[in-house]
Amino acid sequence: MIRSNWRSGKNKLIGRLFEKQPRGYSFREDISMTLEIQRSFNEQEERWEIRPEGEVDISNAPLLRSALDEAFLEKQGDILLRFDGLSYMDSTGLGVIIGAYGRMKDNGFTLTLHEPRENITKLLRITGLDRLLCPELCES
Repeated sequence: MIRSNWRSGKNKLIGRLFEKQPRGYSFREDISMTLEIQRSFNEQEERWEIRPEGEVDISNAPLLRSALDEAFLEKQGDILLRFDGLSYMDSTGLGVIIGAYGRMKDNGFTLTLHEPRENITKLLRITGLDRLLCPELCES
């Protein structure tokens, strides 16, 4: 079984938000999201099980992209993304998932999301991606 972990830190400069001040707007640079990613390859099912935990936004989406790409390059197989530990994902994270889905499909493999939380399920339904990425949601 292949296992590895990736982690983003809370203490590095990550992103900027505008904060209203009496004389206009200033940048707040202390906003950060944490993300930890565990992955393992299930030899019997010939698929990667990747579990991101925390939050995915523009600051750490490249970490998720790297985890997905490196896993597939290391050993080709389907990917099951276990989203039960993911509390937030913005459009950048969604873009990473869509890109990975396309690359997997082009190579004859699948990428499936499993057990996304309610806020992420809502995002998937609004965009119509639930039908592609989470067939289990369409059954309920």
